[in-house]
Amino acid sequence: MRHAVYMPLGRHRAAQHEFCCAAPQNQLFSVFSLTWTGICDKVNVLEFYTGRQQEWAKPTLSILLEGVSMAKESMKELVGRLTADFLADQGLELYNVEFRREGHDWYLRVYIDKLQKEQDGTDVYVSTDDCEKVSRYLSDRLDEEDPIQQNYILEVSSPGMDRQLFEKKDYERFAGRIVDVKLYRNFEGSKEFQGVLLGLRDGCVAIQPEDGAELSFPLEQVAKTSLAVIF
Repeated sequence: MRHAVYMPLGRHRAAQHEFCCAAPQNQLFSVFSLTWTGICDKVNVLEFYTGRQQEWAKPTLSILLEGVSMAKESMKELVGRLTADFLADQGLELYNVEFRREGHDWYLRVYIDKLQKEQDGTDVYVSTDDCEKVSRYLSDRLDEEDPIQQNYILEVSSPGMDRQLFEKKDYERFAGRIVDVKLYRNFEGSKEFQGVLLGLRDGCVAIQPEDGAELSFPLEQVAKTSLAVIF
């Protein structure tokens, strides 16, 4: 089931919202979408932008400010700088940022996470309202600085049920959860392993498979660690 809000493309902040079941034809739109798969595993807010057309881009930016060329700033650093105070006020944090080309379109994907927990210690998850607020705020800031040359689509979303673990705090937070670990190279005939996350130990990802002895993989050999989706 999908619900969407369509917004005519134009000067983003001045655009009017229109709630409808399907996009009118012959117009470009922003889409605010919520996807349900029985359990709400991911929420997304998408905004379409126009900018100076350029065929190629890099995931880092060289920013000019008052005629001075600043050091290259990664896309995550850029988004973090623009949203840090706002996210903190909302009880949110920046989880990850991606800027990539898919087909003819560029996508700036911003993933946000909740800092709060319920009184019983369970996690509080990102809502559609959280995504929409961050999308509107970030789009305004990007309009002000206009640091990206490409036409692109901004997508703000939650990490999802199968969230990837990036930092030490992620491994600490989700210790005790079942994770999927993918390696760059085969280990004992396989690149993929599943088990209970024991945490990071001396620079290694430690897991306890359901059957078998504890396994430990050096971080430099781990291509991806993500929460397992088990129904």
